[in-house]
Amino acid sequence: MSKILLYVCVVALVVMVGCKSDAPKNEMPSTAKVDKAETLYGTWKLNKVDTLFGMSAEEMTKLKTRYSRKGLLMSFFPDNTLTRIDGQKYTSTTWNFDGLNAAAKIGKVVDGRAEAFDFDFNGLEVYTKNDEQNLKVENENGIYHFRKVGDMLQNVTDDPFHPVNNQWRVIAPKSETYAQMQQRLLNYTKHNHALFKAAKARGKDKVVNANSIGIFVYYDGAVKIVDGGKVPTSWMANFYSPDEAMDAYAFMNEYFKKGFIRKKSGDGFVASGEAIFSDLVAKMEKKIK
Repeated sequence: MSKILLYVCVVALVVMVGCKSDAPKNEMPSTAKVDKAETLYGTWKLNKVDTLFGMSAEEMTKLKTRYSRKGLLMSFFPDNTLTRIDGQKYTSTTWNFDGLNAAAKIGKVVDGRAEAFDFDFNGLEVYTKNDEQNLKVENENGIYHFRKVGDMLQNVTDDPFHPVNNQWRVIAPKSETYAQMQQRLLNYTKHNHALFKAAKARGKDKVVNANSIGIFVYYDGAVKIVDGGKVPTSWMANFYSPDEAMDAYAFMNEYFKKGFIRKKSGDGFVASGEAIFSDLVAKMEKKIK
């Protein structure tokens, strides 16, 4: 290699290294104060627990582990309803936007768990990271980051996490009649249908039901229910008793005489599941009425 060519290569290498070293590392995306309610519309998943105030290292580790394992979803709707799904536990309440303080004022619990809604949304800021919208939240407990996992649908009651599609999660306070159990089953089925409808409307190619674990198992072009001995305890816990939960399971099993309900769509997994649950909901409504 000639001395001139070698010199040019060395200079080019120095320039490349110099440019690389000047690049910012782990730079936090710029944030903007939330100044309107519409920014919050949709479903947000807790992505990161940044800072926790007044907690020991052990308490922080425990809380972070809990959220990372179970997941936490918050869904804000323009009809001023808000749902929180912590793992499989459901709470519904009301909310109003406070533009002056960039905060969402949370109301009293409407249904779900009979306990305080202990997650305030204050100091709200939005930012984009990896082409996804994120929400920074600061409250008296610490600083949290949420990632948007679902945009608002044109019809809010089509959203799988709207209260109308989550009455199956409200724990029965007393023994239910067979008719009430069947209505609970119907609502659970409508929730699953809404998961597929929403995925289809949002252009997704898969359905995530990590916060909606129950008795349905999804396949490409088919749905089945779990074996009786594998009914999740979290699903059973919504009923008044394990016996009533298994009675409800038996009702649902009547629709799965052949083990699977099959309907394959050329448009893929989501379209197939949406069609299956659409038919199942129609059959249940006809039979229950």
